[in-house]
Amino acid sequence: MSDITMFYVPCANKAEAVKIARALVEQRLVACANIHENCISIYEWKGEIMEETEAILILKTVKSLQLEVEKEIADLHSYDCPGIVAWETDEVNLPFEKWINAHTKH
Repeated sequence: MSDITMFYVPCANKAEAVKIARALVEQRLVACANIHENCISIYEWKGEIMEETEAILILKTVKSLQLEVEKEIADLHSYDCPGIVAWETDEVNLPFEKWINAHTKH
């Protein structure tokens, strides 16, 4: 089992995803962020079926920072109910795990 935690966070658009990613990297709460644009999301909200284009943010950090990352995302996110999904990784190649550890605060 590695110490690496990943996050999946849908954002309203690329600009919001970049804003959140930059803040997290600058604060050393995450080592890396990937942004995937133009994701189509279909969901129910307040009784209506919605179809929106979102940007998906994937984040890599260490488990000990999970709560701080979640709080910062919630503070910066525009949604009333942002989807912040975190999961621990079973295995990560050792050089990558060391890189993540070196680029996050402890």
